[in-house]
Amino acid sequence: MNAVEKRFEKGRRVPVVDAVRGVMIVYVSLYHLLYDLVLFDLVPAAVLYHPAVEVTHFISYSVFVAFSGVSSRFSRNNFRRGAQMLGIACVISLVTWILDHEAFVRFGILHFLGVSALLFWGMEKLWGQARAGKRFLRAWNFVFPVVMLAVYGLTHRFVYRRAFPAEGLAWLGFPGPAYHSTDYFPMVPFFFLYLFGTWLGRMITEGKLPAWFYRINIPGFDKLGRHTLWIYLAHQPVFYSLVWLFAALR
Repeated sequence: MNAVEKRFEKGRRVPVVDAVRGVMIVYVSLYHLLYDLVLFDLVPAAVLYHPAVEVTHFISYSVFVAFSGVSSRFSRNNFRRGAQMLGIACVISLVTWILDHEAFVRFGILHFLGVSALLFWGMEKLWGQARAGKRFLRAWNFVFPVVMLAVYGLTHRFVYRRAFPAEGLAWLGFPGPAYHSTDYFPMVPFFFLYLFGTWLGRMITEGKLPAWFYRINIPGFDKLGRHTLWIYLAHQPVFYSLVWLFAALR
């Protein structure tokens, strides 16, 4: 085993990956806090929909999805990881449906990440067999990230959040006119960005990025980044309850 392979054994953590995930979960938490403040009329809705906030939101959730793809390369078991997230997502759908039959989470970020991890688990096995058998498509390694980013940009612009005359395809990215979900991350366009992240993750784990990249860290955020799932699950009930209480006591 050479030095690069030893340094990036399966399961090894790279500080910058955890740090970026930590920054993103802090952003998601603050965005949801702002959403709750708007929901209870404590902050004008115009703030939430200000162009600067919307651009920041687009960049942030794009980075979040991409680094979720990166993290799949560090997972010891993407099947278990995907099944866990999908199971939790179904519980969230059930709980939010009980609270509000109309405005509940139908296919949110955890649904998307769960399905994506399961799909990548299967795709990784197929790709591994193809490489072992023929070792072809080396040029595709350079074309792949460009194609994934381009398709993500195009489908985000021309498909995402548009209505289609179809039923039952909202999870895929083609919602009907009456479809509504309080959290919506369909496979199109986001799976293309997730796949870009898996490519970037492979570059990272194989030690193909400059040495300085592996020394980057944001102290504190790297520790948060190791617990993003549980922070995600806990923050909204806490923030919602505090904002509700504050609004009730005004």
